[in-house]
Amino acid sequence: MFGPIRPTPYDLRFSISGIPVNVTPMFWAITAIMGLGRIEQTGLPGVVIWVVVVFFSILLHELGHAIAQRAYGQSPQIILYHFGGVAQYMPRGRIGWTQQIVISLAGPGIQLAFYGVLQYVVWQLRQSDNYPEFLSPAWLLIYDLEYVNLYWALVNLLPVLPLDGGRVAETLLVRFRHRDGADLAIKIGIVVGGAAALWFFMNDYRYAGFLFVFLAFNNYQSLQNTNYRGW
Repeated sequence: MFGPIRPTPYDLRFSISGIPVNVTPMFWAITAIMGLGRIEQTGLPGVVIWVVVVFFSILLHELGHAIAQRAYGQSPQIILYHFGGVAQYMPRGRIGWTQQIVISLAGPGIQLAFYGVLQYVVWQLRQSDNYPEFLSPAWLLIYDLEYVNLYWALVNLLPVLPLDGGRVAETLLVRFRHRDGADLAIKIGIVVGGAAALWFFMNDYRYAGFLFVFLAFNNYQSLQNTNYRGW
């Protein structure tokens, strides 16, 4: 979702149930950089756990999209790169607006479902006298899985293009406001993206703050490119 995707000889390639998956080196690099802030508390194992959790969680998210796409007769492929991932396909036949919404919600939906399962597992662990100590590798793994699959999924539902919530908003607005729906979706993205960036910075979530600054600016550029005059 952040600029053009260029394959490299160093990409990791595999498939899941016939769905091709491609992971670029930048995905690993940026994910590791995001985890370096914890190295003093957790050591290198904590950074490795973070990278594994982000890889699994974003792959799960994109699999949700890809499974929905395939259910509607498409042939998806998944690419993990830069700050996230994408499940893309070359359209074969018409995809209706309700199907587009299902595809958009399938990614965060499968993450939230996994979070629910994880909560049950945690509840079962807490019934044991031997559940992992806080910040032990097993407990840190569980905490990271909870954090990423709940909060990242919810943030992804904000109506800011090209996040899934932005895609849903755009689909609905274009469906019911043919004349200016696409422009209105972009404007909502600018306002919500800017407000989200401010909130994240005020609460010391710098990576998320910079992300939403970028998204808000990207939406602003998109609006300028439409040459729309009434703001």
